[in-house]
This record gives sequence, C-alpha cells and structure tokens, in this order.
Amino acid sequence: MKGMQGLIVAGLLGILGVALNWIYLQGKTKDIANVKFLGIRSDVSIEPGQIIRDDQLQAVPVPERHAGNLKDYVYLHEERGTVVGITATRRYETGDLLFRQDYRTPPPELKLGLAEKLIWIPVNSSGFVPELVDPGDRIEFIIPIYDSPSLPADGDGSVATVPVRRVVRTESIGPFRVGSLGSRLASRNVARGNRLSTSQERLIGIIINGNDERERDNAANLQGRILSGDFRDIGVALLEKVRP
Repeated sequence: MKGMQGLIVAGLLGILGVALNWIYLQGKTKDIANVKFLGIRSDVSIEPGQIIRDDQLQAVPVPERHAGNLKDYVYLHEERGTVVGITATRRYETGDLLFRQDYRTPPPELKLGLAEKLIWIPVNSSGFVPELVDPGDRIEFIIPIYDSPSLPADGDGSVATVPVRRVVRTESIGPFRVGSLGSRLASRNVARGNRLSTSQERLIGIIINGNDERERDNAANLQGRILSGDFRDIGVALLEKVRP
C-alpha cells in the first residue's frame, strides 16, 4: 500500500514539475523579443478570388533570433493594411503566412509612344522632395531669371570686379508628365515592394509628346533656359497626383 502511495506521490510530483517547467518557459518566452508576422486566424479559410478582411488576420510571433531574413519574404503584422481589401491570389488555411511574392506588383517598364520622347531635367535637390512625386504626376518647373549687369572695367579695358548675379524673377514652364525620377519608374511603394534600388532622383524624366505643339514649345523653352542659366537652381511645383 505504501508502495502504491509512493508511486502516486511520485507521479503527482512529476506532473507538478512539468507544469512548473511550462510556466517557467512561458515566462522566459515573454522576455524574448519577437517579430510579429502576418498570418491567417484560427477557423478561417480564404479561397482564391475572395477579398481579404482585417478580421481574418492575426499576428504570428516568432522569436527575433529565429526570424532571420523572413521579413524579406513574409508581411509583418504592422503591414496588414497593405493586403486588407485586396483579392486573395491562392487558398489560405488556418495559420498560413502571407508572402510578399503573392502580391508583388510586377516591376515597371519604361514605355513610350511612337511620337513620345523622354528628356531628363536636373533640379535643385535642396528644394525638391522626390518621395512626394511619382511617375505619372504632372509638374511644372520654376526657373530663376538672373539680371545681366554690365561689367565695370579699368582704364586699360581690363575687368576690375565681377558683379554677383541676382535673381530678378522666376518663370514657370509646364505642365509636364513625369516619366521617371532617376532610375525610379513607379511609386515609392511599388519600388519598395519589388525591392528595386533607386538613384539620381533629382534627375526628373519628363515625357514629351511630339504631336503636341504646346508641349514641344515648352520643352524647347525649358532646355533653352537650362543652357543659359544655372540648372542647379531649378525648382519643381507639383500640379496633379496620379491616382494610385
């Protein structure tokens, strides 16, 4: 009888040890930094073609030390606004993660019509915010117009001083449709989603329609101003945003 009681006590102690160990591990897990990825909630399945709703999604925590470069392939929970409201491209079951590749926009390509050409205009990088301008937007350029004072000379005809140029007015030339910002051919979000590198965004590519006389004249005027002035001082005015 005493032997049976001993076995029961030993079994209870074993169960207690397992429970305490689980509680200990749970406490330690809370102290570990986690990365929250975007997954499908319990008891939810989504068929291809259905709209993904916010209440179908949940955070899937993964210890940071094990997350590795998973961020490059799976949406973070904080990015759920990116996929809520869009159409599912495949079937999802409980616990599935949402992969970026399933909703990645194809990399954009530069396409010009038969009568169109793209010319690049260098602008003042200190007075221009490339993040707020995307290909497809309509802009105009603000060109400084300088005075042309005569140069004073000594009696022998040599130049004594060189006067400083002053801006006397500005001229707006446009509108133009943006075709590129440096190497970027799409919005910032699309470029980021496709992990495309961007560079030289102070060089704005504008599309000129050769069949549009006004557009041709504006482009010729703009290029003439650039050749005769200081292109580093050219500003940009945003006129119309392209719809996302």
